[in-house]
Amino acid sequence: MADVAIILDASVTCLRSLEIHENRELGTKPKQQRDTKMATATEQPVFKRNREDIEKVIAEIEKEEAHRQRIKEMVVNAPSRRVNFTLTAHPFKNELIMFGGEFYDGRQTIVYGDMFFYNINKREWTLIKAPGAPPPRCGHQTVATTANGSGELWIFGGEFTSPSESQFYHYRDLWVFRFAEKKWEKITFLLIFYLMSEESLVERYEVSPGQKKISSRKVQSESVSKEEIELLSEGRLALVMLR
Repeated sequence: MADVAIILDASVTCLRSLEIHENRELGTKPKQQRDTKMATATEQPVFKRNREDIEKVIAEIEKEEAHRQRIKEMVVNAPSRRVNFTLTAHPFKNELIMFGGEFYDGRQTIVYGDMFFYNINKREWTLIKAPGAPPPRCGHQTVATTANGSGELWIFGGEFTSPSESQFYHYRDLWVFRFAEKKWEKITFLLIFYLMSEESLVERYEVSPGQKKISSRKVQSESVSKEEIELLSEGRLALVMLR
């Protein structure tokens, strides 16, 4: 049991490394980050209320996007002024893909969740609104790949802030936009590990980001992959990331 406790502690530590922003993703943003603002402090009850408010806003945005069924494409003027957006080269076409960003007008901050395709040959911007898009964000990271023959755009993390920038939220989510389907998908995952047990049984533990408890169950070793069994036979911890 002591060994199990040690491994559980190590696994939780590993999970926390995936959730490094979990305890920091919501809070009062230092105003020194913008030379037009001054530092303020937030009382704990107010912080808790604001935390719930900003989480609710983000959840509502994601819910609305999930219900979007139609794909809208329109040729538009150049995107509005912004910073902390991403501009990624299309893996197959002579195009650039812009996503997100933020703009501070001296009074409030606007965070964007729009996606534009810039055709370099035509010098033309196209706004695409696709089903299931991520919530607005800035400071995120994107990469385009040649996956599935037509390419994909992957997005991780970023920040959402209230208009006054008194509250902010750091994302740790992962999204993919498939160019052929023109649809978004949010990628979810589990941290799974196994421990050898008696009678050819294996103890399986599952942890999801944000999950308070670790669930466990015993499974037959036959249901575990050959590669995982090899790790287990060597007394090593088998970790698997699943969607």
